[in-house]
Amino acid sequence: MNAEKHNNPGYFVVLMKVTVVFFNLQGLLCYWFASNCISLTQALFVKIPNVRQALSIPTMVYQKPDPATKKTVVQTVKDSKFFLLYG
Repeated sequence: MNAEKHNNPGYFVVLMKVTVVFFNLQGLLCYWFASNCISLTQALFVKIPNVRQALSIPTMVYQKPDPATKKTVVQTVKDSKFFLLYG
């Protein structure tokens, strides 16, 4: 009975599909891992001041928010277009 199962063409098609999906997932994992490693390395190098200067990247300017214009979350939602349309 087991030999009949392996002679069925449908069994071969299912086996090939499972094999293809398995290797595609491995390829996707490999691509994802390599891409993230490159992105993290790039982000770390850009933080080095000498690298930023050599590439003519301006320094980041951080601005403190003005406490007079600070709104609560509820006020921000009420002022939004979404709340005006659906609220």
